[in-house]
Amino acid sequence: NFNNGVISTSNKENNPFVSIKKGTITLSNNVFYATGKQIKPTVNLYVDGQLVPAYHYKITYSSNINTGVAKVKLTATEVKYVSVCSTTFLILPKKETLKGSVSSYNSAHLSWDKQGSATGYTIMYSTDKTFNTAFKYKYITKPETTNTTFKNLKYNTKYYFKIRAYKTNVGYGKWSKTVKIKTKKNPAPATVKIKSAKKYSKTSIYVKWKAQTARGKSGYYVQYSTNKRFKKNTKTLKIKTTWQNSS
Repeated sequence: NFNNGVISTSNKENNPFVSIKKGTITLSNNVFYATGKQIKPTVNLYVDGQLVPAYHYKITYSSNINTGVAKVKLTATEVKYVSVCSTTFLILPKKETLKGSVSSYNSAHLSWDKQGSATGYTIMYSTDKTFNTAFKYKYITKPETTNTTFKNLKYNTKYYFKIRAYKTNVGYGKWSKTVKIKTKKNPAPATVKIKSAKKYSKTSIYVKWKAQTARGKSGYYVQYSTNKRFKKNTKTLKIKTTWQNSS
């Protein structure tokens, strides 16, 4: 512009570049689940409320494979825009694949894949396949652990298990598919052999037998009679504890 012999230019002409430093970045999503490959959400940049065409900046992704906080950095191409700006997004642990089997009559063994970037794992289990009732949790706090055993479960019962990995200060992964495991029936006790029986007093007899060692035994029944065929005058004594001797 020419005014009173002085040539002046507008601010826009004096500063033709626009800084993106305080621009607003929007991503197609701010939370993702790890896949083992690079995660690159779609990026849009707004400056002063106006969408900046993608050819005016370069996109750089970092820490965008493993569980944690990933970063997106935009660098202006300096044709019209200058400076840099950045934002972050979360990558949660990937969905686990859970495997399980009965390891003994009333024990269940579970295994899963290791996630090196996870802090640990949470296992949810229940006798209700919907996990709405009677559910419990087991926490695995060492990320290198990839198996565990549940002991002392109920006999002849269906149990349902699922697992998810977690990372402290980041979040949880998705629950795995449910694994169903049915424990076996309570094993029948082996035949107990009486080692000895002798008079203890005028009105009592001391009986000795070999203790049961197999699991699932909760006691003994001792039957006695004055009839050697146990056809009459028979009584039964229930012993709730697994003592070796009884009188």
